[in-house]
Amino acid sequence: MLQIKDLTYRIAGRTLLDGISLTLPAGHHAGLIGRNGTGKSTLLKLIAGSLQNDGGEIRMPANTRIGMLAQEAPDGPESLLETVLAADKERARLLAEAEIAHDPIELARSTPGSATSRPIAPPLAPPRYWRDSASTRPSRPAPAGISPAGGACG
Repeated sequence: MLQIKDLTYRIAGRTLLDGISLTLPAGHHAGLIGRNGTGKSTLLKLIAGSLQNDGGEIRMPANTRIGMLAQEAPDGPESLLETVLAADKERARLLAEAEIAHDPIELARSTPGSATSRPIAPPLAPPRYWRDSASTRPSRPAPAGISPAGGACG
């Protein structure tokens, strides 16, 4: 959870943020919108700890991850997209793991939170009687599990 209480920040004597407060519960996401110069980037820098506030407090759990991208495109041989993707450590780990993985199902199971990391339900029992399409009567026996009337056997 992110908690900001009575936050104040001044630039060269001009108050940019004055007594703002907010609570962002764990697992929630938020976006900042506003006109140029209203303090959006400054607020993010204060939350990230790269600027020191003039008053109030900012609290968040120690294991909180904050992702920020500078407003100006970085210099260098990488594209902006490559720079953004490189900042995603979990994606980089999964890509590296995928390069050496032999079994895609095992790779998916090793990924925390993936649908296949949870136990897979046992397969359904095959029907006991196969029916021919023109009749409602069984045409030949099949493996156990379904009664001749078509209902499941228990």
